[in-house]
Amino acid sequence: MKINEQSHIVVLSNAGGTGKSTTLEALRQALSRVGTVDIVDLDPQKTLTHTYKLTKKKRPLDPSEVKEGDFVIYDTPPFFFEYEKSLLKNCDIILIPFKVGRKDLVAFRPLFDLLQETKTLTKACVFINEARKPHTNLFKYLRKLFLEIYDGVFLCENELSRLDSFADILYSDMTEKALGQFLNILKEISEKKNVPQTIKKSFIEASKICYDKNRNK
Repeated sequence: MKINEQSHIVVLSNAGGTGKSTTLEALRQALSRVGTVDIVDLDPQKTLTHTYKLTKKKRPLDPSEVKEGDFVIYDTPPFFFEYEKSLLKNCDIILIPFKVGRKDLVAFRPLFDLLQETKTLTKACVFINEARKPHTNLFKYLRKLFLEIYDGVFLCENELSRLDSFADILYSDMTEKALGQFLNILKEISEKKNVPQTIKKSFIEASKICYDKNRNK
């Protein structure tokens, strides 16, 4: 897969139900305020393609259709696919939604091994999805254990909670509360080392525009 001059963002997970579609659509809504956004649906189930058709949003592209534009976001299947390694090596940043649980902790191992094999660990940004507050002792323990087992992974301090707005995100815009949570994650990522300057600036500008728009409502 050839990567052009745009900012290319991969939303990755090797398990279903972690929030890939939620992440991708939240990112699309945020970045569309600062530039043009194309979605590439690599998942054979084509959930995004079918949903966007129902909601009359711009249809996702095939990889061969990617041309000019500011951002390209890739929705990947919950399993390894043919040119995944090439995509990871050539993209600018990798966003990985993660749920905290014993099974999820174990399931992350193949993904961690893939990031190490492709030398793309520094590109990866993991954030916790559907977090419940207040955090239980088990949650705190598993989060700490994740960082110990998967040394070198960037795990955001900010989290996404279980909001109805995230569950309905493919069909409607985020609420102010949901948007605020997601923008906090983007801001935290923008402060991370090894993030390309174009991504840093875009995430910061998107956060500023979204905050200003909500403040002026």
